[in-house]
Amino acid sequence: MSVCYLGTKILSAMFRKCGSRGFLKFMALTVFGMSLYALTLKWFPSERTDLTNKLGPLYQMIIGHRYTHLEDLEGFEEVSDQQKIYLMKKVQDEVHNLMSKCQLQKNEVRECESKFQNQNDKILTIFTTWMYDKDKFPINNKTLFNWRTLPDVNLIVFSDSEDVNRLSKAAGWSVVPIQNKAAGAPILPEMFIEAKKTFKSYFYAYANGDLLFTDSLITTLRTVLCSHEYFKSEKSSGLLIVGRRTNIPAASVINDDAISWSKLHSLAKSQGELFQTDAEDYFISDSKYPWESFQPVAVGRRGYDNWVVAFSRYSNKTVIDASETVLCLHQTLDSRGNYEGLTKGNYNLDLIAKLNVPFSVGGWGRTFCSEWKTWSDLCGHIVITKRKKFPSECLGYKLTYQVWNALFGKESTPVLRIN
Repeated sequence: MSVCYLGTKILSAMFRKCGSRGFLKFMALTVFGMSLYALTLKWFPSERTDLTNKLGPLYQMIIGHRYTHLEDLEGFEEVSDQQKIYLMKKVQDEVHNLMSKCQLQKNEVRECESKFQNQNDKILTIFTTWMYDKDKFPINNKTLFNWRTLPDVNLIVFSDSEDVNRLSKAAGWSVVPIQNKAAGAPILPEMFIEAKKTFKSYFYAYANGDLLFTDSLITTLRTVLCSHEYFKSEKSSGLLIVGRRTNIPAASVINDDAISWSKLHSLAKSQGELFQTDAEDYFISDSKYPWESFQPVAVGRRGYDNWVVAFSRYSNKTVIDASETVLCLHQTLDSRGNYEGLTKGNYNLDLIAKLNVPFSVGGWGRTFCSEWKTWSDLCGHIVITKRKKFPSECLGYKLTYQVWNALFGKESTPVLRIN
């Protein structure tokens, strides 16, 4: 008896028993269920399942808690019982070692944090600038109150707008007048210099006025203070921390969400999309960073973000990519999208072009070109390590520079040297 014939007989019997209306309802539910299943397979889990499979059998043991044995896993069928006993013991020893190291590391973190908590200086002075815009003010307002939730920080808004000054002061911020502008926007290095004059802190940061942060920002900075070898050297000439942002629809963030770190983490997980590596929206430096000799790039205009990273790398500053440990949420307004800055003129690009630097600013200025990076280890603690691999665009020089260098030597290369 063929499958088709059997299927026909079953459907005919159902039609006689349920009637035409019941039969049609059954068929509709069947089609709906199959469609939903197909969409589920297409949109969700197979991709994540494939990814977790790459982690191998030890990951399967971890998610099985303590009730998964090697013999329960694929790939161990040919392993002898004696070898399985040896391997299980090996895994047990390493797990116990990891637990001990985690506890030791936890104690070290507590000790370091308590040391800085006993000092008067704030860990961070963070500042921004924005113009009053009726459509965008709800976004800026959420940022004003979100940054207030950060512990141990000074807050500054640079503005010459009465509306912005009034609203910022009402939210508990300090207001500093804008000294100079270029292409209609404040000049980044001048803002850093004024911030250092206004407040004393370990770090100084500029961030766009539509960003939301969680305590992950402060935790990362404390880790840098406690563990990075940069701070043990008096010869260091400056440190820069950058990172990628995560885009979320502005409409999905209500006021209460903006001041709740847990809700922001949930929004990032459910609706967030990690943005590209050449779009940096925040820059954190230490007090040693030489902003006095920095080119007068304007914030919010094309190219300034890549230049900050590329210049810092070229002049041998310590650059850290904090993308994996700092949650930075960008509130995306539907009417303006995620590329609003690309429409605001070429002032920075023209300024940079005159320097005739030997590298590609767009290539060198990506977050993944940073020499250092922060990430969370298996203990859940933030660590800072040197990056072992760099994409080719992080290391390349312009062809004209390569040719000149090959013909006449590096010292005779006709480019502007930046100290």
